[in-house]
Amino acid sequence: MCCVCHTRFPAALRGCTSLVIVKWGQCDQCGHWVHLRYCTSVSVLRRDSEFRCIHCPQQQAEK
Repeated sequence: MCCVCHTRFPAALRGCTSLVIVKWGQCDQCGHWVHLRYCTSVSVLRRDSEFRCIHCPQQQAEK
């Protein structure tokens, strides 16, 4: 279940009659799952990238 919208399917796809593959991302800090593109501004996660959900503080860039 998405930790942002609390559903399995994004609201934007309600009533959609086509097959749509929804990408999910898992937060590196809390482990919760999020609909990518629909419930976050991130649409793709790269293999070694770090992802945080909206509930976890973003890591500060190192100086």
